[in-house]
Amino acid sequence: MRQIEFILYVADSSKSKEFYRQLLALEPTIGAVGMTEFCLAEKVKLGLMPEGCIMDLLAPKMPHPKQGNGIPRCALYLKVNNVQAYMKRGVELGATLVDALQQREWGDWVGYLADLDGHIIAFAEADPDKYKERLIKKLKNGRSVIFDKGSFDDWCVFVVEKDGQRKAPFDVDYFTDMQAMAKHYQQDKVYNDFVAIYAWTDKTIDQQVITMIDKMVTTYQPDDQILIEQWMTVLYAGMIAEENKEFAILKKRIKRLGMHQILKLGYTPEVAANFSKGKKWRVLDAIMVPLGF
Repeated sequence: MRQIEFILYVADSSKSKEFYRQLLALEPTIGAVGMTEFCLAEKVKLGLMPEGCIMDLLAPKMPHPKQGNGIPRCALYLKVNNVQAYMKRGVELGATLVDALQQREWGDWVGYLADLDGHIIAFAEADPDKYKERLIKKLKNGRSVIFDKGSFDDWCVFVVEKDGQRKAPFDVDYFTDMQAMAKHYQQDKVYNDFVAIYAWTDKTIDQQVITMIDKMVTTYQPDDQILIEQWMTVLYAGMIAEENKEFAILKKRIKRLGMHQILKLGYTPEVAANFSKGKKWRVLDAIMVPLGF
């Protein structure tokens, strides 16, 4: 074959041209009348053809493409660098998120979008290790908890939304939710569940702990399960991060102090979140030892 071109039939060629121009960060060329083309690689092109134009060739033996809009029959599978950026850009441009980025059974990290006409676009990255060591847990609400580079090290914890947007949660965020949730359960349940995770935490992501969190979540009321899964995972990730900080002395104990303060001592989330700031490690150590950790 001298050249390969994939042609998508689109309802609005102008809108689709602009969508793919921004999504692929490529400038289009004009092919035949009504056609738009993007050069994806050497001798590989993507074409966009108006539905009405192609019917001049397909009628009467084939139905009109618009009758199948939104019905997936194939996928445009594009291997790219920085697949997260493509997924985020696609959603911002109006694509529908079909399935969030995750490692597939064949090894690639792949996320699926549907374009303006319902055509499936799979953005893939072939490096199986690029994200694996940084993904902590994919949550049941479609979010993910990951490690990535922060202001000081590579152990910053982020909660990633389905569309790729992410936020580094503050201590006060999960302290507030965990303290409120604890009031609806038997004494010390939330704290004891946290301590079980604490006891297993070291420098690595342990699948046994991830499984423990999954089982733990089922012991909570359905309305609380999304938050308890997210915040227990974030706390677990935060403790791993503390264990990996080269010059940290108190390590994961610093997270337990905060949880102990809000769940056992009744501190407000704001006070607990800021309690350790500016204090010497020996001062904090002297507070923790009598508490049993």
